Amino acid sequence: MSVNNRKALEHFSAAIELDSSYLKPVYQRMVLFRNNEDYEDAVKDAKKVKDLDPTFPQIDKEIQTLEKL
Repeated sequence: MSVNNRKALEHFSAAIELDSSYLKPVYQRMVLFRNNEDYEDAVKDAKKVKDLDPTFPQIDKEIQTLEKL
């Protein structure tokens, strides 16, 4: 993982710690995990996105895709 990705991960994680109901950093961290092929953590965050907003566009498909990977 690059230095920039590590810093982004730290920032997203800190934002989530401050407010775990804030959807945007959860989603962005999920994308970062997916792009770095950390599929286990990406699935966890995708499921958290679904818990926070069950109507989030394409989240069910994203979860299915990540679980296959």
